[in-house]
Amino acid sequence: GQKIFISAGEHNFVENIVHLVLARLPDAPAGSKGISLFLVPKFKLNASHEYKTRLDSVRARQKDMVKNDAAATGNLDWAVNGSKAEGRKLVNDMIKLVIRSFNNEADYCVDNVKFDNIELGEKRIRKSFETCNRLGRVMTVQLSEQYLDLKLDELHLAHEFQVKKQEEKEAAKRAREELREQQKLEQDIRAAREKINKERKHFTAALRDLQARLDKVTSDDDRAPLPPAATQTPPLMATSNSPT
Repeated sequence: GQKIFISAGEHNFVENIVHLVLARLPDAPAGSKGISLFLVPKFKLNASHEYKTRLDSVRARQKDMVKNDAAATGNLDWAVNGSKAEGRKLVNDMIKLVIRSFNNEADYCVDNVKFDNIELGEKRIRKSFETCNRLGRVMTVQLSEQYLDLKLDELHLAHEFQVKKQEEKEAAKRAREELREQQKLEQDIRAAREKINKERKHFTAALRDLQARLDKVTSDDDRAPLPPAATQTPPLMATSNSPT
């Protein structure tokens, strides 16, 4: 369908932006009944390699437009010294010059895009587009709006690609830190268990030794002989029946 820009729809206040978009599906009924409300997130892809694939696709479409003379057009009926052949050559050279100039500026913006300069890059690309079209006005050489859209798509995808790569890098870093913490915790748990087992063995051995000593003391007490005073019969006391 028709591409419509959302005013003030781009900002850096949050990590992702979700737009509410009214649109009609191809098989929807006519009238207001066929209009649906869609949630359209800024970031639709899940991994950086998906952005890389989309970038390659956009760049391939740009090359096709240049190859098919659709990136820029000009008045091929232009004549130089009465020669249309020389005029066509001059116009074609101007088309190549305009495309090359615009590509250089757009490529610079794409190569240097960061998370905080996407608006500046888009502004530079649009300004270069207008400047190149002014330069080719004499020969009616003009870059196409579709080619501009592809360059802007490339810029936004490159920006999202960098953001996603940074997110994946930070996620991998957090995963490594969590793994290190888990390994350290497991190591501490193993060390604590080994210490407990060692202390348990030491305590068990000490307890066995103490029990053996108690058993020995008890056995010695049972076998010890009684003292002589306890085994002898006490002497009988003599009694006297004589009168006093």
